[in-house]
Amino acid sequence: MDPTAVLVPPGDPDLNLMETNGHPKDHEDFISVDAQLQYPRSYTENTTEEQHLLFIAQSFQRHFSLLYPERKPLLLCPTNECGVKKLVTTTLRPTMPGLADLCTWQQCARFVSNYLTLQPLEPPTELPSSLRSPQAVLYSQKCTSLEYANLLCSLLLGLNYNAYCVSGYASKHLCELDRSQESCPLNEEQHEEPHPAPDPLWGLRVHFWVLVLAGNGSVELDFFIEPLSGNPFPTNHPHFLGVESLWNELNVYVNMQDCVKGCQNMLWDPEDQTHWEPLVHGTTSKKQLQAEAHMIKMSLQDDQEEETDPLYSYDMPLSWCSMIHITDKELEMCWPGGFKVTHFKQALVENFIPFFCPDGVVTRLTVYQDPHKSQVQTVREWFQHRVDRLMERETRGNFTTERFKPGRSGHLICMHPSSAHTHEAFTLWNYTYTLQLKQFSCSVHRFNTKVPEACPNPSDPTVTPEREMHFEEYRVDGLVRRLEQGYHMIETFEKRRDFLFQRHTLFDRSTECKDNVYMKDKLDSRPILKVVEKFHRDPFKDASEEIAERAFLLAERRIEVTYHLEDSTFIPAKRSFDKPTESTETQKAGDFSRDMVSTFQADPQGEPFKLHQLQQLLLTLMKEEQRTISQIRSSQTSVHFLVQSRAEEQEDVQLETSAWTTSGTSLARKHRERAMLLGEELRWLEQQQKELLAPVLMRLNGSTELRPDQAQEVYQNCLQDFKSRMVQHANLIQQRIHQDTPQDWQQSDSRQDNKRRQIHVAQKRLQMHKECAPHKYRALEQQLRADPRIGPHLKDTALSSL
Repeated sequence: MDPTAVLVPPGDPDLNLMETNGHPKDHEDFISVDAQLQYPRSYTENTTEEQHLLFIAQSFQRHFSLLYPERKPLLLCPTNECGVKKLVTTTLRPTMPGLADLCTWQQCARFVSNYLTLQPLEPPTELPSSLRSPQAVLYSQKCTSLEYANLLCSLLLGLNYNAYCVSGYASKHLCELDRSQESCPLNEEQHEEPHPAPDPLWGLRVHFWVLVLAGNGSVELDFFIEPLSGNPFPTNHPHFLGVESLWNELNVYVNMQDCVKGCQNMLWDPEDQTHWEPLVHGTTSKKQLQAEAHMIKMSLQDDQEEETDPLYSYDMPLSWCSMIHITDKELEMCWPGGFKVTHFKQALVENFIPFFCPDGVVTRLTVYQDPHKSQVQTVREWFQHRVDRLMERETRGNFTTERFKPGRSGHLICMHPSSAHTHEAFTLWNYTYTLQLKQFSCSVHRFNTKVPEACPNPSDPTVTPEREMHFEEYRVDGLVRRLEQGYHMIETFEKRRDFLFQRHTLFDRSTECKDNVYMKDKLDSRPILKVVEKFHRDPFKDASEEIAERAFLLAERRIEVTYHLEDSTFIPAKRSFDKPTESTETQKAGDFSRDMVSTFQADPQGEPFKLHQLQQLLLTLMKEEQRTISQIRSSQTSVHFLVQSRAEEQEDVQLETSAWTTSGTSLARKHRERAMLLGEELRWLEQQQKELLAPVLMRLNGSTELRPDQAQEVYQNCLQDFKSRMVQHANLIQQRIHQDTPQDWQQSDSRQDNKRRQIHVAQKRLQMHKECAPHKYRALEQQLRADPRIGPHLKDTALSSL
C-alpha cells in the first residue's frame, strides 16, 4: 500500500472527498484527471497528518452545531481546485513577494484589489464550498471574497504582519463591491455621505476580510483590510456586522463573543480562550513564537550556552499550496485586461495600465450632473510617460484645462529669446495649454470653447473668446495672471521694480472678421486701440511725481497720465498729451506746442512744467508706449507659435519608454523592430536603385533565374536603353545650342558676348559627351558580361559597338 495515499474511513460519508462519478461535491471549478496530473501530489492527496486534522475539524463542527444550533456552520475544510478537502489553515501560504513595490500592507492590498475580479457568492448568505490555492487565484484573476482574503493574508504573513483571515458578515456595500452610492475620492467637489437603500439581507451576507493586529510591521492599532477595495477600516466600523471565526497559518479561532452590535465591542486577542475557542488546543501560537525568538536573542546577547527544553506544542502541517510567484509583468498588469471601470455616485472612474492607451492616459474621471449619468459635467484625465510632459487635462463645460510637468523641450526658448526663463501659457481655439519652459509652472488656465468657427458677433459678449491663466511662481516680468476676454487682455503683475501691477489692452474688433471667418492665424496682427497700465506707489518718491495710471490711446494718438494722490489732496493730478504728427515722404514731423498738452494740477501752489520739460516727458512716454506695444506683440507671437507646436504634438502623441518596465520594454522592442524593417526597406530600395538590371528584370516579373534567350534579351535591352539615353542627352545639348543662337545679332556687345559664351560652353559639353559615350558603352557591356545572372549565357555573343 502506498504510504502517501489518502486514507478514507469506509463508514464516514462526510469525509468522502470524491463522489463515485469523479466530481467534487458542490465544486464548479473541477479539474479533470488529466489536468490533475500536472499538479503536485499535495494538491490531489492528503497526508496522514492532514487526514487527522480533517477528523478533528469534523468532530469540532459536530460539537459546535450541537452546542450552538442557532449559529451557522463554520468554514473549516473547503475543497481546493482538484476537489480535495483541505483545512483553511493549510491553504494559507506565507510568502514574501520579493518585489520592491510589494513590501508594505498598503501595496499588497492595492495589488490584490486591483489585480483580481470579484465573483459574488451565490447565494450570498451561504459559505463558499471551495478555496483554491493563492497561485491558482492569481492565474484566473477571478475569485470570491474568501480567495481575496486568503491571497492577501498569505502576502501579509510573508511580510511578518500579524494577519488573520476573518469569516463573518458585512453590508451589501462591502460584499458586492458596490461603490455606486459612494462619493468618488477623485472628485474634490463631492462630499456627500452615502444613503444606502434598505437591504433585506442585512446581517446575513457572508463576507471575508483580513484582520491585522498591532505589534508587528510598525502597526500600532488593530484594523481591518477590505480585500475587495484594498481600503483599511477600524475594527468598530459599522459595515462589519459580525464575526464567526478567524484563522492564520497556525490555528482556527471561533468567536465566542456577542455580535449584536456588530464588531464594535469585540476583543481581538485570539489567544484569549474566554472569547475565542481554538480548533486545536496546544498548537504553537504567535505569542509563543515571539517569546521563543526573544529568548534566543537574549541568550545570544548573554552568550548563554545552557539549553532550555521548550514546552511541547503541536505544529500545524505545512501548507499544501505552491509558492506564490508574482512577476514584474503581473505587478504592472494591475487590472484584468489592463483596465478597470469603477462606478461611483454620479461619477465614473476608468483606470488603465501605462502604455495601454496610445495617448498615455492612465486615469479618467467622468462626473455627471444627474444620478442617471446621462449628462456629462466634467471629464478629468491623468497621463503618464508623455513626451510632451502632459500631466492632466480637465474639460468642464466650455472650458478645457491642461497642466504639464516640468521639463518641457527647450527649443521653444531658443526661437524666442525674450521668453527665456519664463512660463508661457497658450490656447488652441477649443483648448488652453500651458508650457513649462524653465522653472515656472502654471496653476489655472481656462479657455472658452463656446466660440464657433464663424466670426463671433461683436455685440454678443457671451460668444467672445475667453482665456485665463494663473502662474504659480513669479516670472522675470512678474506676470501672475493673464485674462483674455473678447477684445480685452488684462495682465496682472507682482513684485516688479517699476511697481506695475496691471496692464489692460483693448484690441480693434473690426479687423477680426474677414469673409465671416475668425482670423486665428493672424491673432498677433490685431490693431491695438488702447493700453492702460496701473502702478503702485513708490514710498521713497514724491506722490506728485509718481504715475498711478497711464493710458496709451493709439487710435486717438493721445497719452493720458494720472498721478498718485498726495496726502493733502483728494483729486489726483492729470496730464494729457496729443502726439505730434510723424514725418512722411511729403511732409516733415509736426512741432510740439503747449496746445498739445492738457494739465490738471492738484496743488495750485506748485510750479508748472516748462515747455521743454513737457516735451521731454512726452518723448519718454512715447518710448514707453513703443516698448509696451513691443512686449504685447512679443507675447502674442510666442503664444501663437506655441499653439502651432502644441497642435503638432497632439496630432502625433509620443510616449516615453522605460527599460525598467516590461510594458516599456515591449513597446521599445516594437519600435526597434519597426525601425529595423524600415531600415531594411530603405537598404533594399538603395540596392535596387544601384542595380543595373532592375528595370529590365521588372519586365520579366522580377525573375532572377534566366534562360539563355531571356539573358540575351536582357543584354540587348540594357545596351539599347543606354544607347537611347546617350542619343537623348546629345539631342538635348544640341537643342540648347540652337535655342541660345540668336536670330538677330543686332544686340548690345555685352549680350552678344554672353550668348557666344553660352554657345561655346554647350558645344564643348557636346564634344565631351561624344568622346566619353563609347568608353561608357564598353564599360557597361563588360559589367553586363560579368554579371552572374546573364554572363554565362553570353560567352558566344560578340562585343557590339556604339
